[in-house]
Formats: sequence, structure tokens, C-alpha cells
Amino acid sequence: LEHGVLDVTSGTAALTIDVKVKGLYILGMGAGNQRPQINFNTIGSATFRIAATTGAGCYLYNIRTTCTVAALVTAFVVAAADVTFDTVDFYDDGTNDCTNWAAITGINCTIKNCFHTSIVTQTATLNWITLNAAQGFRCYNNSFYIAGKSSGNPANGILVGITTLTKYV
Repeated sequence: LEHGVLDVTSGTAALTIDVKVKGLYILGMGAGNQRPQINFNTIGSATFRIAATTGAGCYLYNIRTTCTVAALVTAFVVAAADVTFDTVDFYDDGTNDCTNWAAITGINCTIKNCFHTSIVTQTATLNWITLNAAQGFRCYNNSFYIAGKSSGNPANGILVGITTLTKYV
């Protein structure tokens, strides 16, 4: 990808982008704001999915992500093993935000060197990265800023384990 914007929409309907190649490297060229951008817009169910059977070993590097739709449910759904997000940053547009940036069920996945900022005060709970049976998950050298809920109990989380035991390394 080079200096472009990939909009995860199709007209007025959400688009699901499926990674269907094992070992695929998606490398962004450029620096700062000149990096390629994945923009989730139009509808709250737009998703970039890395499926268990087809996306193992996928590596995303040096990409900006944003959303321009209220209440984007989950931007990235990662079921494949050995997926890495490296310098995949998120910036909200000051009005809209997502409630869950990544839902990970794949084993041995890594999120590293990422910067995430969310200045929008939410009414819903933000579970930025949810892990469900994501054995061997690694998360390091990341920066997160989440403004929080507008109500009195800001029960937000950067890493949230749900339903099934997740073991960290």
C-alpha cells in the first residue's frame, strides 16, 4: 500500500475484507500522516477479517486506521494463528470511534509498536483488544490513550479477556 486510503465500505453497506492468503505481508510505505490508511466508514459492522483457515502468519506493518462512523463494533477480527500488527495505529476523527479495535481468537498473535488514541468520550464500554482463547498472545511497546465513558463508571479496558481462558506470554 502506498499513500492511499482503503475505505472498508461498499456504498451504504458494510464491507468485510477477508485475508485469504497465508503468510501475507501488508506493508505500508511512507511515514507519519503519509502512510496508507484503512478507514472504517458508513456502517458500524465494517470489518477487516483474518480468518483461521486462510490468514495464518499475516503481518500488517506501518498503517494508519480510522473510523468515520459512530459505534464501529469491531475493526479487526483475527481468528488466524501467528498474526502480527506492527506499527498499525488508530486515530479517531474527533467525533466517531470504535468500541473494539481488535477481537483476537487466534493463537500466538502479536500487537507491537502501535499507537492508539481515542479522544471521543463514549457512552458504551470500550474493550480495545478482546482476547478469547488467544493462547500465546503478546502485546508490547504500544501506547494507548482512551478518553473513557461519559458516565460515572469508566469500565474500559485495553486488553480484555472474555469467555474462555487466555494465557499471555
